[in-house]
Order: sequence, then C-alpha cells, then structure tokens
Amino acid sequence: MPRTLHPVAWWIWALALATAVSRTNNPLLLFLVLAVLGYVITMRRTEAPWARGFKYYLYLALTVVAIRVV
Repeated sequence: MPRTLHPVAWWIWALALATAVSRTNNPLLLFLVLAVLGYVITMRRTEAPWARGFKYYLYLALTVVAIRVV
C-alpha cells in the first residue's frame, strides 16, 4: 500500500494544479496536467470502495465536455 500523505498536502497539490490550469490556454499543458493527475491518482489510491470514484468522475467530465462542444 502506498504511503499516505496528509490531506492538506493533497489539497495544496490539487489547488496548485487548478491554478496552473486556470492560468493557461495551452492545450498541451492542459493535457499534461490531466495526464499527471490521472497517473498520481491511479498510483496513490487505496483499495477502499470510494477510491474507484475517479473513473466515474472522469466519465462525467467527458460527458459534460461532449455536451458543451456539441
């Protein structure tokens, strides 16, 4: 099992990613941040039932983007 981090550390990391995303229009950087986010989540998640929620949130986000584009 991966070593756990303090919840405040996760919040600071997530806010830093959100700040980086909100300050750029570069699609390559946006994709890179999404890739890093997905990698870290899949590598650091636990075996708890709520840890599987990322996949559903990703599907929800893709659905919202698809609706907004179409």
